[in-house]
Amino acid sequence: SPDIVHLHSPEISVPSLQFLAQSDSSNFATFHAQYNRRWVYNLWRPIGIALGRKLLGKIAVSQACKDMFSAYYPGDYRVIPNGINTERFNPQTEPVKRYLDGKFNIVFIGRLEDRKGLGFLLKAYQKIRSQTDRPRLIVVGDGQLKQEYQDYVEKEGIPDVHFEGRVPNEDVPAYYATARTNGVYCSPAYKGESFGIVLLEAMASQAPVIAGNNEGYRQVIGTRNEGILVKPQDTDLFAREIALLMEDEELRRKMADTGQAKARLFDWKYVGKQILSYYEECIIPKS
Repeated sequence: SPDIVHLHSPEISVPSLQFLAQSDSSNFATFHAQYNRRWVYNLWRPIGIALGRKLLGKIAVSQACKDMFSAYYPGDYRVIPNGINTERFNPQTEPVKRYLDGKFNIVFIGRLEDRKGLGFLLKAYQKIRSQTDRPRLIVVGDGQLKQEYQDYVEKEGIPDVHFEGRVPNEDVPAYYATARTNGVYCSPAYKGESFGIVLLEAMASQAPVIAGNNEGYRQVIGTRNEGILVKPQDTDLFAREIALLMEDEELRRKMADTGQAKARLFDWKYVGKQILSYYEECIIPKS
């Protein structure tokens, strides 16, 4: 009989829904997703409405997420963003040593699936490499499209693309640091993002960021001083923006400093207090 049960994304977890149906505790849920396939949620809507009544509080990680889920789990929501650990992601982290050879490192970290946009990044990088041999592309992650992307690189003869695969969790900060040292972090997701936690991790690591201009990422990057948002499908513009950062070290430094200052606001020590305050607001009766 816990005092508080806090579920994350219960709408995609049958065990979570089963637990919620039987829970007599103060139940809270955080919703994270922002999907285009809303027909799936229409199928679940009757269950969502019924079980939503058992939630004392509902949290959405962004306004985009709230706008979507309020149609399926009706009621009041509090927007509280995802948090990051700025002790883990920080500018003092050592980069991956084998990539400290003077090349400009374009770093991608994420699942290798369509909506993450790596295919567009490969084409933009290909355009840049046709003009200069200075950059290198480092791909960290695994997924269903990995072989397709590797085949494309081999067929097109694109040089200096390094598929690192899935790396141990403790090694991830070093790749953000590799983007910080002489490069840029790139997340060209073009749909289905409710937030931008990978952007915050990169920004906290003091890496300049260029990312897809989707609804979730706009919740994190508000101005060009904090990072560059692009339409990844426009690979010519995408390539030009990457090249701009490659050639302008001062711009990268200013962007990295501004981004790091913003990322600190999302540290768990601040976000956790918002969640605790919300618990108290919902549970403690108002006098």
